[in-house]
Amino acid sequence: MLLRVLIKFALQRLVSARPLCVGIEHRTNAGKLPITGILTGSGPFGVGATGSKTFSETPNDVKFTAIENKKRLSMGTKSISSSNVRDAKSDINFLDYRAVQASKTRAELIRALAVLHLCSIDLFVSRALLWMRLGRRLLGQRCFNALMRRSFFGQFVGGATEAELRQTAEAQRRQGLRPMIAVPMEEPMRKLSDEELTRLYEENTAKQVRAVELSAQLNSNRPKMQLKLTSLMPTSLLQKLATLHGDLAVADAASEVLSQLLQLAVPDTPCSTKSRQQQQDLLRRLLPAASDAGRLSDQLLAAVVRTRRVFDAAKRHSVQILIDAEYSHINPGISLFYLALATVYNAEDYCMVFNTYQCYLRDTIDTYNWHMDLLLSTSRRGVRAGAKIVRGAYLHWENGQGAEINGGRSRVWSSLEETNCSYNRAVSIALDRIVTEGSNSSRHEVILATQNSNSISLCLDGMRRRCISPESGAVSFGQLYGMADYISVPLAQSGYQVYKSIPYGSVDETLLYLVRRANENKLIFDGVREEKSVLRAALRAGRA
Repeated sequence: MLLRVLIKFALQRLVSARPLCVGIEHRTNAGKLPITGILTGSGPFGVGATGSKTFSETPNDVKFTAIENKKRLSMGTKSISSSNVRDAKSDINFLDYRAVQASKTRAELIRALAVLHLCSIDLFVSRALLWMRLGRRLLGQRCFNALMRRSFFGQFVGGATEAELRQTAEAQRRQGLRPMIAVPMEEPMRKLSDEELTRLYEENTAKQVRAVELSAQLNSNRPKMQLKLTSLMPTSLLQKLATLHGDLAVADAASEVLSQLLQLAVPDTPCSTKSRQQQQDLLRRLLPAASDAGRLSDQLLAAVVRTRRVFDAAKRHSVQILIDAEYSHINPGISLFYLALATVYNAEDYCMVFNTYQCYLRDTIDTYNWHMDLLLSTSRRGVRAGAKIVRGAYLHWENGQGAEINGGRSRVWSSLEETNCSYNRAVSIALDRIVTEGSNSSRHEVILATQNSNSISLCLDGMRRRCISPESGAVSFGQLYGMADYISVPLAQSGYQVYKSIPYGSVDETLLYLVRRANENKLIFDGVREEKSVLRAALRAGRA
């Protein structure tokens, strides 16, 4: 009885909290989840969660337009006046609770509010994994699973089975949203032997191939899915390859060698003596000075075969794969794989492979420009290029372990304003490239994985000014399942292509993903605050 009274009291507090003012000029939303990382992520979706002690100290009452003008002018780009931002917002009102009210039941609204409120409590979030494990031990597996299904799992995961995933996807399609599968595959908590790792990677490969097939079945129009390369190969291998990405000429040559390896490594086909010799020659060129070159060569060949198996399936089913960015010290290795995969699979009539660019990193725009120059230039690779633009989802790690790996210096921007400026500048550059390449030719496609309404509004304004049609598919948007429906639904209803990053799997399989989701939501508190205000308004209107 006491528990019931406490829950009722908490819900009354949530619903009666002060609503967000609608009609005032939009302000900065510190730490908002961008996707994506969809996505993210880059969790699985990598949709740009940003936040830290430095970020949380940033005043939220600084007008976005003033910051944007200042930063853009300092970077030599065109400024955007406040009137541009207001014009960009005039067509779509992201703060209208009616879209959320129409798409959710009262129970779903209450669950969303309760879960998002929990994600703002530091005592819970900082020890989320401990609390969940303790709950499982005290309640037992069955009761714990039931509780999770009615809370975090039900909010952020599309289902435990394929049948439940199909139901979730159908519900999304009814709202005009496109499902985008993201199989949550976090790094194992304990150290595994080589044999255990090989078994794990083979199991993951089979799951990713099945995810490709499901993606094609759930979405017949431009199906997309997300993929973490660390689900197919060791992090240590990507870290070794990352050392080849620093010098542009070396990276160009290395990615070309990797693309030749991909073409030679045909899955489930006996390798001829000639092909084996070619592979060894390529491996010597790629890993010439490694002391453990033999072990790395074996790992790389196995990784290439697994990768081919997944991407060949994607080619058969015409599914676009968005490769997630991860930690900054392995991202260059992931980029080498992206350049190689794009060279092999983006050479035909559509863009199949996307890379993720985390705008909280200082060198992201330079990396993006170099990749696009390499792939799109007819004098070089001359293939199509796909980009997922996020803010980034591993801020705490980057400012901690990442900074240690980088000699004590964090690779991320020191403030949220700089990250926001980097993101919006990357979007502007991407839109210019789309126009240059021909917005209807699909030579360059971009998915903006963000839950920041300011960035989306600026992009919509940029698309209109550049005459980029929403129907062309050159620009699409992505958000996380269970979040930002107040943005996703109106955007889709206005004719834009909007994807929802939907993870699926059992409670145990998604537990680490859910813990990371809780941590990211704590970091993006201001973005969540805006969403909670819309949810409260929808609840109050439902009671009226």
